[in-house]
Amino acid sequence: RSRLKITYPFLVLMFICSSLNAAANYNLESPPDTLDAVNPLLLMKTQQVMDTITSGSNLVIEWEATDSSFSEEPISIGYFYQSHSSNVISIDTVANIGFYNWFIPETLNGVIILRIEAFDKYGNKTICFSEPQVLIGKYYGPCWYVSAASGNDSLNGSKFFPFKTIQKAIEVASSGDTILVEPGTYHRSFDDYGKEMYISSTSSIYETHMLLQDPILLRGNTTITGFSFTGTTESDTAAYIVDGSPKIYYNRFSKFSISIICSGNSKPIIKNNLMDSSGVHIQCEELSEVYIYNNTIADGGTGIEVNSNDVKIHLINNIITRNTTNGGIYINADSIKYEIRYNNVWANEPENYNNLLDRTGIDGNISDDPLFISNGELIYYLSSSSSSINAGDPSFDYYSEPEPNGDRINLGFYGGTSLAAVGELKFTSDINTVAYEDSIYLQTSGVLPDSSVNFSYIALNKPEWLVLDPDTTYFLHGTPLNHHVGIYPIEIVVLDNYDRSDTLVYTLEVVNSVPAFISEPVTVTNEDQEYIYDAQTDDEGQGEHTKYTIVSPSWVDIDSIYGIVSGIPTNDLVGEHQVIIEFDDGNGGIVEQRFQLTVLNVNDPPTMISKPDTSFLEDEELVVDRDYWRNFFYDIDNDISELEIHIEKDSGVVLHEFRSSENQDRFWASDNINGTGYFTMRVTDPDSGEVNVPFRINIIPVNDPPVIYEIPDTAIDQGTILTLKMEDYGYDIDNGYKDLTWDFKSAISSILYNEDDDSLIMTPPADFIGRDTIYCCLKDPDGLFDTDTFMVKLKDITPPNFTIGVFQNPVASEHLDLYFFPDEEIGQVNFVKIGNEEVEVSLMSNIIPNPYYCHYKIGEIGNYKIIISAADTTGNIGEGEYDFSSSRILASVGGVIQSPDSIATMIFPPKIFEKNQYVLCLLANSEATKVGRDREIIIAKQAENQVCQSYTFISPITELKNKVKVTFRIDQEQFKGLSQHLGICEKFNGIWEYKTTFTNESRNLFWIYTDKVGEYKLGVDAPNSPIILPKDVVLYQNYPNPFNSRTTIDFYLPEFSSNIFESFAKITIYDLLGRKVVELCNKPLAPGKYTVTWDGKDSQGKLVASGVYIYSVKYGEYFKSKKMVIIK
Repeated sequence: RSRLKITYPFLVLMFICSSLNAAANYNLESPPDTLDAVNPLLLMKTQQVMDTITSGSNLVIEWEATDSSFSEEPISIGYFYQSHSSNVISIDTVANIGFYNWFIPETLNGVIILRIEAFDKYGNKTICFSEPQVLIGKYYGPCWYVSAASGNDSLNGSKFFPFKTIQKAIEVASSGDTILVEPGTYHRSFDDYGKEMYISSTSSIYETHMLLQDPILLRGNTTITGFSFTGTTESDTAAYIVDGSPKIYYNRFSKFSISIICSGNSKPIIKNNLMDSSGVHIQCEELSEVYIYNNTIADGGTGIEVNSNDVKIHLINNIITRNTTNGGIYINADSIKYEIRYNNVWANEPENYNNLLDRTGIDGNISDDPLFISNGELIYYLSSSSSSINAGDPSFDYYSEPEPNGDRINLGFYGGTSLAAVGELKFTSDINTVAYEDSIYLQTSGVLPDSSVNFSYIALNKPEWLVLDPDTTYFLHGTPLNHHVGIYPIEIVVLDNYDRSDTLVYTLEVVNSVPAFISEPVTVTNEDQEYIYDAQTDDEGQGEHTKYTIVSPSWVDIDSIYGIVSGIPTNDLVGEHQVIIEFDDGNGGIVEQRFQLTVLNVNDPPTMISKPDTSFLEDEELVVDRDYWRNFFYDIDNDISELEIHIEKDSGVVLHEFRSSENQDRFWASDNINGTGYFTMRVTDPDSGEVNVPFRINIIPVNDPPVIYEIPDTAIDQGTILTLKMEDYGYDIDNGYKDLTWDFKSAISSILYNEDDDSLIMTPPADFIGRDTIYCCLKDPDGLFDTDTFMVKLKDITPPNFTIGVFQNPVASEHLDLYFFPDEEIGQVNFVKIGNEEVEVSLMSNIIPNPYYCHYKIGEIGNYKIIISAADTTGNIGEGEYDFSSSRILASVGGVIQSPDSIATMIFPPKIFEKNQYVLCLLANSEATKVGRDREIIIAKQAENQVCQSYTFISPITELKNKVKVTFRIDQEQFKGLSQHLGICEKFNGIWEYKTTFTNESRNLFWIYTDKVGEYKLGVDAPNSPIILPKDVVLYQNYPNPFNSRTTIDFYLPEFSSNIFESFAKITIYDLLGRKVVELCNKPLAPGKYTVTWDGKDSQGKLVASGVYIYSVKYGEYFKSKKMVIIK
């Protein structure tokens, strides 16, 4: 035994733990309130460090749990090659007892790292690894080392001073020695000289390559393992076995003419090798006896070729496939001795067994697609569903294969090794797809048993009657009943402890059986007594689709589910009846039961046909003949005339007496009594059969409709609300007042009835004047009602209002036409005054709406006040007044007109009119309207509205010859803190348009220049700040300057001191000799800022020469000039 000695404290992986620091602090008897979330510590330990460990020997792996929180759950032990850390190979799952004795498989060699995975009692996992790495091989005697990378044949062949070639190591080695070859690529062949040595790669076939031109020669009992032999263009043979019993384990041979030649008296063991892409993989000659175990021989010309009658071959557990020259096994001899068993020989051409009896199906041999896949670096690996898994000779050792290994070795290269593929879990049993009602159904699982595998089953889909019982031979069993008849999908999943699974899916049909009656019928019953028979079948209650049906007789019913037959035979059914009952099990099975039922006669008492309740009106009586009562009864055994009637009072307000002489019953009550009388009527037949019937007689109350007392007409002021208490106007002798309902209607007013205080609330339209009729209805709970109407007069209390329009005569501007538009019909105009003068007005019927009109001639300039007083048709008096101003503008000198409030002013220069004219200034507002007659009439505002937002200047001539000046003077305190710009706007086609606005330095006067009269206002939302005009002409330097093709000239024009608001402005270009080049502007302009451009051409349209030019502006008595330069 070897004992692996590794001492290494393993990494502790920390998770968040709110209150505890380490798992070692826990008491196993009393766990903490907060669950542990810290991975436990685990140490792997040994006694001494060993460089190498021999395969085929035992290794004791020891570990120590440094944390008391480890559970008693098993731990997992495994390993991985140093170069393939992602491919962990399981060794075993063992109890956590601190050590494990591992038998190292003979096929295992290379550098590996051991791995242990464990859990503490809280489910926290830890993983620890061995360090240093463990080097495992088939070692005998001293070790010699070879390295293609760092070796040199002049060195001593030790671990730190390795040889470069294998041949050098063989030359210095003795039989029994071990030669360890480091990973790398080797090009030189070697000869073992008949020695018995162990030549092994220290890694795997994927890292140690032999690129050979000449074959290796094996003459003794040498073991070759862990190499990848690859042919070159000059290669013929990889290995030539001359003699001896060499062992060729776990190598790859590829791309040779012949991979291995066995000759002489050699007895080689060729085991766990991968051979592909060669002409002949194994060629057997002369007297050789060849043992070929667990090899994968594929994709070449010939798998195994025998060329001598004296050859013996032992061919076991191999996969031989896709060899296409001479097939899988080619016997080129008359007879040989062979042992061929448990191989998969498939898809070789021309035959699997060439010149040999096909062994498929004999001695465990199969012929099936091995389903190769690539598993990382592992090529020609078996898919989990391959038939070559668990298909080897049962006598071969399979314990090195990972669990679950099916207790059988795999075929091929990886068979018997820790890299062997694990087969899939598979249901294999025959499926029983039919079950019969009321018969037991059995189904075996068919999952092959394996001593290392624990199976568990999950039913994804099955009927509830079918029991899943994995512990019995028949893991599915159950007895279906009638209601289970049908088709069922079955889906069962089997899982094992190696995360494998398979699903059994099939359809199960439950076949129906015909039902049978199991009850004896009841065959005798009496008339008028309930007949009951509980019919039963063997399928009763099994399923919602089972159904009982009664075919006959018709007077019998049956409970369709439970089969209870019931019915009451009447007198006319006395006699014999055939009863037929059917039962349908819902699945097509129908059974019938027939028997005779005898109904015996029994005398019946009288029966009531209908209730003898009746009624009579209040304050009247009811008299009924005694024979009348018999009409409410029936006696099947006697005539109704033979029935005796007796009435007794039970309770109530109705009185009763029987008048025997008249054979009558009399019912009555006291006056004004309403209610009910309760009685019992006893009816007896001649055979003493009797029935007692309670009945009642109601007194029908007589109801009177309610009465509305007369509601007097009334009057209220216009726009007021009428409230009227209604209790004094209604009465009902049979009902309380609160049980009555009022309803009101009006064609004009809004009516609301407030039930809480019993008030009628009438709300007329605010401007309605006249009479309104109110309809009233009082209704009792029975719908009887009374109606009435009354009138409400709405009195006019609003004084009249006028809108005043002013029209100026276009020829004689001092003559005005004044129009007064009332907002309602006027009964009388009291007076109209203009200034101190009272004027007469007349009603004009040719204008709609009809205004009052008067003519007035302006006598003086200045402010005027118009006052009108009038009464409407109901005597309400209204009075309104309006201010305007007038001014006479002289044609020769001009003039000024100022608004009545002195805010707005229009200044006229001389010669603005051809003759003297009167100009008016009216206070306007946004609610002004316009009425057309011969010309436009300006409706200034409603008379009582004195707030002006704008001012209208009117004259007979609206388009003026020259500019006038419109000014607005403001109180600066009124606009203190204003953030917007002030500016003057003109109303044009109903839209306010901003005009360029000027102001003084004090900013208390704003003005514009315009050539028309109209409506103007000073607004607070102007787009630009008002301009302060200079006192002289300002001429700016042209830009650009110098220029080539075009330049711009800006200039400001001031206002003249006289009332002249427009004059000719000339912009002229001169050369330096004073000659005029061109005149850019010569037209009348008002004060303000202007811009002209010059394109560098003279008055003839020709481009001027380069040089300095003078440009000037002349405006009235003002003159300015500047120089500019043009460059061509």
